[in-house]
Amino acid sequence: MSDVELAYYDLSTRKYLPFPVDGIVELVSLQGNLSTVDGEPFWHLHAIIADREGRCFGGHLNTCVVALTLELAVWPMPESRSRAFDEDLGLRLLINE
Repeated sequence: MSDVELAYYDLSTRKYLPFPVDGIVELVSLQGNLSTVDGEPFWHLHAIIADREGRCFGGHLNTCVVALTLELAVWPMPESRSRAFDEDLGLRLLINE
C-alpha cells in the first residue's frame, strides 16, 4: 500500500489524531467491521502495516492506496449493527438493532 494514513484515538482530546506512513508498505493485518451510522454504511478498520525493514505501525485506517494487490476476505455478522454516539467517550459505539 501507499499513501497510508492511520489514526490514534486520544481520549483526553476525544479526537482521532492522524499520522501518515511514508513509502510503500505491506498490509500485515486488517480487521474491523461494517455497520451503519444514521442509516449510512460506516467502516471501522484497524490496520497493521510494515515497512521494508519490518517496522510495524498500527492504528485506525483512514486512507490508503493499493499499490499492487490486496487480498481481503469479509464475513457477514449474524446480526445487523449500527452505531450510536456515546457522550462520555466521544465515540460512535456499536449497538444491537
